[in-house]
Amino acid sequence: MVDEQDDKPPRNILSLGGEDYEPPPSDLESSSDEPEETTRIVALHLHKWTDARESLARLETELRSSKEDIRRAVEYARGLEEECDRLADLQHETQHRIGEVQSELAEERGRRLELEEQYQHLVERLETLSGIRGRYHLERGRREQAQEQNQALTSRLHELERDLESMTEALEEARRQGFRVDLGPLSIELKR
Repeated sequence: MVDEQDDKPPRNILSLGGEDYEPPPSDLESSSDEPEETTRIVALHLHKWTDARESLARLETELRSSKEDIRRAVEYARGLEEECDRLADLQHETQHRIGEVQSELAEERGRRLELEEQYQHLVERLETLSGIRGRYHLERGRREQAQEQNQALTSRLHELERDLESMTEALEEARRQGFRVDLGPLSIELKR
């Protein structure tokens, strides 16, 4: 609005309100006594004022629409920010879980390698024991065979000793009786 204390509107011209009020040009002020000119200036200013009011109303509508668009954009941006925060937390949690799983996997790999080493050691030990057992059975078989041969030889020796004793007795008997044997050109005579 125009401050009435500072400026007084020219005669026969009404103030339209607003700060962009421009008084008519100075050459028209000299002829402001004429009612026709005054009416034309008022009509001109009224037309500008209505155009300005329409533009102002349009701009206010656009401003309200823009504010609403901005409000929705801000709400959408806040929603996106919350979603990004949620996804960042989820990613951090997932990375933490992946780290734990990788740590557990490394421990399991270590245990598996240890078990594989123990398995290889046991296989080698088993092969060694199998070899020892095989040699034991082989040596046992040889010992049993040697014992059997030894028993057979012992039996044969006893038989030969008995035969020798009987032959010795027969020979003694033959000597006592004066025994003589002719074997081809060889003749054996036993004398007392």
